[in-house]
Amino acid sequence: MVHGFKRFEGREWSTKYRGPLWIHATSKKPTPEEIQALESAYESHYAMIGEDRPPFPQRYPTSAVIGRLDLIDVLTLDQY
Repeated sequence: MVHGFKRFEGREWSTKYRGPLWIHATSKKPTPEEIQALESAYESHYAMIGEDRPPFPQRYPTSAVIGRLDLIDVLTLDQY
């Protein structure tokens, strides 16, 4: 989400909060296979919808705050 190629995030819970939201990277270091699988999935997604994909990050940091976004809406699973 911070780098722009992921636009939505799914959770099983809801919130009434709207506004700035700090994003923290996982503490688990991804394997090269996990990175390849994720990047391949996004390559396919962007090819399917016919949009240019933002560049993938050069590195995938762990255990750090990596950015901030603005939470503007929450959808129910049925709406999504």
